[in-house]
Amino acid sequence: MKAVKYVFLCACFLFVNFPLQADAAQKSEEVKLKSYMIDVTGDGQKDQLTLYGIPFNEKTKYFKEFKLVSINQKGKAVHHVTGGFSPSLLFADINSDRALEVILEIPTGGSAHSCDYYAFNVYNQEIEELPLPKPLNLNGSFKNNYRANFIIPENNQSFVLNLIKHKPVYDKLGLYKKGKLNEPQETLIGEFHSLTAKDVNHDGINELIGKQTISGASVSDVIAEVSSFWNYEQEKWVLKNVLVNSK
Repeated sequence: MKAVKYVFLCACFLFVNFPLQADAAQKSEEVKLKSYMIDVTGDGQKDQLTLYGIPFNEKTKYFKEFKLVSINQKGKAVHHVTGGFSPSLLFADINSDRALEVILEIPTGGSAHSCDYYAFNVYNQEIEELPLPKPLNLNGSFKNNYRANFIIPENNQSFVLNLIKHKPVYDKLGLYKKGKLNEPQETLIGEFHSLTAKDVNHDGINELIGKQTISGASVSDVIAEVSSFWNYEQEKWVLKNVLVNSK
């Protein structure tokens, strides 16, 4: 009977302490990645903004989760974000509220060098996520005579790329024969690999500029870079312009 009682007490002790030990272990895994003293609330007072990462394991540079923490005179705010590789932070007023937004860039680690992006408003004791524009949904396909035709559904714009510079590679791959396309082939559209803020029109309002690549026969066969320019108007992103730079 005493032995049973002893086992029961030990089990209770482990049950009570396990959550505390697990929580302590989780906290010990956190790594401080970046820290700034910057006014992100627009009140003229600097806030302490810190980005933490929880490594997946010691053998990889991948983080299974990120944590953004804001501390100011009015309190503390915490926001958790899905993990990824080496993150970067950018501060810019992208919605014309006269306060800096926090833009988090997280490389996905793929061969296309694309990134995931998040934007946040910081209000006193709250971190609120601000939706961002999505990459352009470019519809493109190869055509005869080393060309590719594209349509941008977001603004009904169309354009044609001259691919004659890629002729040696495409002929070797059998994509073309004497300038004629052997079979229907669509182009590959990347996600945003860059998202920056700049007052392009010098009107005091920042445009958000997203860049993505168009690839041909493979992801490494980059045939163009597309820049889309966005303004935040009436609580939504409006596409203002698209520029295409062939490669």
